[in-house]
Amino acid sequence: MKTLYIVRHGETEHNATGLVQGEDSILSVRGEKQAESLAERFKSLDFAHIFASDYARAAKTAERIAEATNKDLTLLPVLREFKRPSQFINQPNTSEEYLDFIKMMDEKVEDENWRFEDGENFFDMRKRVEAFMKAAENRLEDEVAVTHARMVMLMTLWVVMGGNLPPLIWRDAMKNLVTSNTGITKVVFDDRYGHWRLSLFNDQAHFG
Repeated sequence: MKTLYIVRHGETEHNATGLVQGEDSILSVRGEKQAESLAERFKSLDFAHIFASDYARAAKTAERIAEATNKDLTLLPVLREFKRPSQFINQPNTSEEYLDFIKMMDEKVEDENWRFEDGENFFDMRKRVEAFMKAAENRLEDEVAVTHARMVMLMTLWVVMGGNLPPLIWRDAMKNLVTSNTGITKVVFDDRYGHWRLSLFNDQAHFG
């Protein structure tokens, strides 16, 4: 059996101010403290390697874990957050235009060919999740993956659905999942059954 710890990055200035994030948003002061607490937590966990999104907020969170545990860190574009259309980056996530986009995305979720301008769709994200999880399945040691809110949710649902995650399940289920900054989700590959199993979701004991 092997364990994968899936971690959301620390709070960003964009999180705190309600702005749509691109790749360059940075950790807030609170997010830096969260990352430090997270790193202390990982000192007590046994794992071999850290993988992280190459977006600044995830990379910085992962660096804190690497420094505290003396583990190697690899940045992977496959762990990036869902790519939102460029026109919305740095705009309020409550704007009428952005909410219209979210509604349209929900309505078009089953259309594999639909994308809004330069943004991704569900199928693009699921393909990235499948690629990472299949690679992790073939590695031998416990690992950490530092990524983003929607990726944590999709990875979790992908595991729960046994790798067969339909778009409508994603659309409806993700609205009822809460992923906190630096929350830890734990999935275990069970060799007896040959698939991943969810063990823990959004654990924040490092703040206790």
